[in-house]
Amino acid sequence: MLNIVRTNIQVQELLQYLKQFEYVALDLETTGLAKGSEIIGYSLCASEEEAYYVILAEWNSATQKLDY
Repeated sequence: MLNIVRTNIQVQELLQYLKQFEYVALDLETTGLAKGSEIIGYSLCASEEEAYYVILAEWNSATQKLDY
């Protein structure tokens, strides 16, 4: 199950959930591979059944830019 995290409250709940695990996998999502690329989100997983994606920026189709 993939859970999308958008709010500070959800981040706090995620941190409490992750404290019960010894290991956590982390994957960063960026705007590219170059040195100046920006982090737009990250994925966390501590079990095979559940993963979380924390959104730091979303694409705004009206402005054609990322909203942080």
